[in-house]
Amino acid sequence: MWKLLLSFLLLSWLSYGQAAYLIYDFAGSGDVGFNPDDNGGLAVKAKLTKTRGLAIDKAGNVFFADVENRRVRKVDIKTGIITTVAGCHKQRSQEVICESWRENEDNPEKYKALETQLSAPIDVAIDNADNLYILDRGDSRVYKVEKGYISPVVNEEGNHGYSGDGEPAIEASIDPNFGGISIDYDNNLYIADRANNRILKVDAETQRITTVAGNGEGGYDAGENLKATETKLNLPEDVLVDRKGNIFIADSYNHLIRKVDTNGNITTIAGIQGKPGYNGDNQPAIKALFNLPIGIAMDNSDNLYIADFYNNRIRKLEKTDQGYIISTVAGNGEASLSSIVQSNSISPSYKGEFSTQVSLHNPEDVALVVGRDGNITMYIADHQHYRIRQLKWTDKESPDYTLLVISIFTILIIFLSILYYFGLYTHPDVKRLIANPSELFNFSLEQLASIRRLLKYTGNLESVLDANNIEEVWLDNAIKFIAKRTPNSKRCELLAERLSATFKSVDENIFELKISEAVPLNLSNFLVYFPPVNLSVSDVFIQLQQEKMGQDYVIVISLKRSQRLKLITQYEQDSTNQWIIPNGKELLRLFLLPSDGIKTFVHLAKKNLIAVRISPYQTHGGITKSSLFFGRDAVIDQIVYGTPQNYFLMGGRGIGKTSILKEIRRRYQENHQEVNCLFFSSSENFLLGLTHELNLPKDASPLEILIELVERSKPKHCLVLLDEADNFIKQEVASSCETLKVLRQFSEDGSCYFVLAGFWELFKNSVDHQSPIHNFAKSISEESKAYIKITALESKACKEMITKPMKLFGIDSTEVVEEIITVTGGRANLIAMICDQIVQTAPENGKITEILSALQSLEIYKALAGWVRLTKDEEHNRLDRIIVYSTVEKGEFTREDLDLKQFPLPPNWMNDSLLRLEIAFIIKRIGNKYDYCVPLFRDMLLEQDVKALLEQEF
Repeated sequence: MWKLLLSFLLLSWLSYGQAAYLIYDFAGSGDVGFNPDDNGGLAVKAKLTKTRGLAIDKAGNVFFADVENRRVRKVDIKTGIITTVAGCHKQRSQEVICESWRENEDNPEKYKALETQLSAPIDVAIDNADNLYILDRGDSRVYKVEKGYISPVVNEEGNHGYSGDGEPAIEASIDPNFGGISIDYDNNLYIADRANNRILKVDAETQRITTVAGNGEGGYDAGENLKATETKLNLPEDVLVDRKGNIFIADSYNHLIRKVDTNGNITTIAGIQGKPGYNGDNQPAIKALFNLPIGIAMDNSDNLYIADFYNNRIRKLEKTDQGYIISTVAGNGEASLSSIVQSNSISPSYKGEFSTQVSLHNPEDVALVVGRDGNITMYIADHQHYRIRQLKWTDKESPDYTLLVISIFTILIIFLSILYYFGLYTHPDVKRLIANPSELFNFSLEQLASIRRLLKYTGNLESVLDANNIEEVWLDNAIKFIAKRTPNSKRCELLAERLSATFKSVDENIFELKISEAVPLNLSNFLVYFPPVNLSVSDVFIQLQQEKMGQDYVIVISLKRSQRLKLITQYEQDSTNQWIIPNGKELLRLFLLPSDGIKTFVHLAKKNLIAVRISPYQTHGGITKSSLFFGRDAVIDQIVYGTPQNYFLMGGRGIGKTSILKEIRRRYQENHQEVNCLFFSSSENFLLGLTHELNLPKDASPLEILIELVERSKPKHCLVLLDEADNFIKQEVASSCETLKVLRQFSEDGSCYFVLAGFWELFKNSVDHQSPIHNFAKSISEESKAYIKITALESKACKEMITKPMKLFGIDSTEVVEEIITVTGGRANLIAMICDQIVQTAPENGKITEILSALQSLEIYKALAGWVRLTKDEEHNRLDRIIVYSTVEKGEFTREDLDLKQFPLPPNWMNDSLLRLEIAFIIKRIGNKYDYCVPLFRDMLLEQDVKALLEQEF
């Protein structure tokens, strides 16, 4: 053991050091100027002027802007040879072709890049096809060089200014001054339009230019997550875009690095606004100081590299889960004294020195290449040293004899650490979790912090989390939730995030939680109560019975274990209250279960609340949550994604029309916000509802109401969903359809469309070719199916409607699924009512083997009994009943089986009655025969004396 430690000590003494970047000269001798003979020679011997923008092609060749030589130069990575790829500078004595681009415009063949004079190229970029882009400060243009020819892609006229947002980029005006350009992964061009205080984007497909950041004013707007296009920038000098589409900006004179996310919101990720300076490394980048950051690059791990101009350094922003950490990768902060005098050989030559120990002078830009081994080769435009520098990663170490004493202490610390970690590895909790990682769910929330430390120190944290499919951020949030210093508002935020919910504060201990649509419970709001840890259990219950909590469902989260155990013990004695009090293990599962917290939350609700209060099955008023809505895909897709037009949605009561309309509204609100979708019920007076919605006088005319509706929706289109439309249709028929004429007019000009859902009045008028209502749902296209009849729920949707909510409630319904579908005939509201009864009466083991008791519920009887009055005309209702009573015993029947001699019929009454019963989902037609849709309905009637019922009708 001692020999091993001595060997380690000796190695530490002889080879103590740290891997780092080494810096080399890559291009430029340090001599200022331009020598034509350098073209085709070694880059390190060439004369350059002030070097600026950098770009690297797929082969690794380096391109840079040789600003005052008015050229873009290329260094071949394999040979080190420098060549000019664009630009020229014609001297009086030279007989060469070198003209400005505008002089060549009459002869496109003369647009050769090497024969076109550039004014002041300051940045370059390379696209996915290795085409070169040049930002020319003097002409305020962006040029593209393709196969040796050059042409402008932005600001053809070369005007300094700002114009053309949303227009073709070639016609726009920009004023980049000392700005920059970059190309994203989709070949879109981005411009740091410095003098205009904007970041511009040129779309690769449309070649139109738009502003993506900056409002044109120079300065700074305080706050985070502001709208990027409405926020001030202060002379931004560079821009880049990552793989996800996030935009990073060197906001130079604000001394900040800014990020614009894919939602268009801007935040600061590094620097302190308005405070130029330098305050060291290895600290959060948000607290670091820059002194004019002007160049920016990114590696494959999303770390950023910044050319910090006046600090004479290249800074690295290393990305972590908590933000960015800043460090220096090149430059010691000092510009060499000789670089102040602009004469030959004025800058030091570097050949393999450590990059942080050498001087840079006003570095302008940085670019990098990631090798196959993962190591980075970096290039720096060392502006005032008139060179391009190259940084290469090395494992070279520098011995330091003075570290012998430190090494001895290091050995001692290592020895003690071995003893310490031996104790950690033998800890019973660590052994338990290594043997069975799922045991993590059997700890309580209070134990998580110590468990995390043990697993982290022993190197087992990642493997245990991976085995349980847990993200580390979930674990961190769970620990933060229970921490003493965490405010209750933050705790509620973490809880809401886990449940995809929203919340608002009532006071410092009470919060209102709006449950996500994804939670399959027949309720949407809870209160969350964090009782103070010093409050007695009796006082906690008194608080729960106060006015603000006594009438609501309350999740009581005690952060003190002893208090929580007492609350749970006393609460178990009274299950009539509306409180959920999770224990420590349940709280842990709420945060750590891989399927998210919703499944655990449903389990808690089922355990603590009476089933009738929280059943996921909505049996009245239409489904109000997407998670509880199943099937009807074809109907909804036709309306939401089909050709815009008016529709009639027809079906009997309880067949699902209201649920479909509410789902259509939810989908428009979530996915089609360009459409203003409104839901009304005619039973509440359609026009009165509109006047209330639009804040209009009650006596407003239909035309006034509808004009106001369309005007307020602009520039959006409008879609009105009218439920229970029979009353409205009946009123329209009586008034010559005056309102429908106005509705149709709006549909024809594309301003507003309508979906009318109803039953018999809607149907009989829609099929009457003489009625104005007939053409209302065909106002756009005669070829489109505008009349949609709602029948049975799709078989797959029926199965999902039965099994999915029950599974979350711990109920196994597999043995009764087919029976429920069969007896209901796929009628959605009957399925919901039967399942609701099952949820309320499910046995302890959750295994359902029969549904007889559910079929005998009063709710089912009421739903089936409503058929006896399908219209407001009693004679028509009587005919409906006669048809049913005279055929229900037979089951399948034809028109010839109907003997109605005692009931003299006006013309078409028989047809109307059969159609009415069909639309009401009482009977269905198969060829020339009829049968009953719902076996349960027929069984209910057969339990009665149908002959006596039939005789009563005569």
